[in-house]
Amino acid sequence: MSSTLTGLTHPAEHAVAAIGAHLDGLFDASLWSMPAADLAQLVVALEKMSRRVDAVKLVVLAQADTSQLAAQTGAVSTAKWLNQVADVPIWAGKARLRLHSELADRDTTRLAFQAGEITLDAATAVAAAMAQLPTAVPAALTGDIEQLLVDTARDEGTALWSIAPPTSPTGSPRKPSKLRNGPAATTATSP
Repeated sequence: MSSTLTGLTHPAEHAVAAIGAHLDGLFDASLWSMPAADLAQLVVALEKMSRRVDAVKLVVLAQADTSQLAAQTGAVSTAKWLNQVADVPIWAGKARLRLHSELADRDTTRLAFQAGEITLDAATAVAAAMAQLPTAVPAALTGDIEQLLVDTARDEGTALWSIAPPTSPTGSPRKPSKLRNGPAATTATSP
């Protein structure tokens, strides 16, 4: 029975309502009065929470797909339904469903994502890398490889700074670039 018919609120609905209420309180908070160290901790906590919300969205969307919610509402697919009701691009809905499926056998990645230790993009990258492992890689090593990839995703910022010193040869600040240009790529050029 649905919670609408029984008058009861499902724990998942209650959790989302509580999060919403607390976010409303955060919007009303006088953040200017927070000490800098506390504000820094808040920024980090919100980033971690955002990652956890991304992870739970995968789980909820996958359940909507399993429950054939799209068919019940006349939509042709779950991704199309999500687009219609929440303005999420169809490609993003499909990608979320695909990642949920890929993470079913990737406990290390799934748990790190659910804990907010890695981002949606990092979880996607780890899943893609694991899917591309050559068949010659012994099954006994796949767990270690997944752990290495997750650890790298967790420490991406730290790893980039350790590869490229924070200053260029001219002494100006150096910022790490995205990994798509290679792990040692930076915005500063070397002579």
